[in-house]
Amino acid sequence: MCQHAAAAHGEMRTFRQLGVAGLVTGGAVLAVTLGYTFYPRAQADVRVSADGFTVSGVF
Repeated sequence: MCQHAAAAHGEMRTFRQLGVAGLVTGGAVLAVTLGYTFYPRAQADVRVSADGFTVSGVF
């Protein structure tokens, strides 16, 4: 019975570490996504003519 308890304790620690690593990774991805979304960039160039319109991005 003690071996089962020790094994369960080891698994609990492993899963807790994986959970914390997942939360940290998710937070980092969220921060990068929000930074990219709200970072000011140059506006796209839109030109309208009799033939149609053209949108060209700025990289």
